[in-house]
Amino acid sequence: MKKRNQRGIVQLIVLILIAILALSYFGIDLEQAFSKPLLAKNLSFTWNKTVEIWNNYIYGPISGILGKDDSPESESGNADGITNE
Repeated sequence: MKKRNQRGIVQLIVLILIAILALSYFGIDLEQAFSKPLLAKNLSFTWNKTVEIWNNYIYGPISGILGKDDSPESESGNADGITNE
């Protein structure tokens, strides 16, 4: 079973490398693209919404079904409330 999971990780790494090569071929400078304030703002917004959806619509209902306590930090909408127990 581990071979299948490892194969998926290797495929993901290869896909990322191919994407970087394709961007380089078309002359797209990643450093310049990621240094723009608008991109940083959009990535921040997207990450905050992802965390909100995870906490409110995925983790919350599943933890309620499984009977696990929600930590007060996770209700605030940030990812810092996730602990390894």
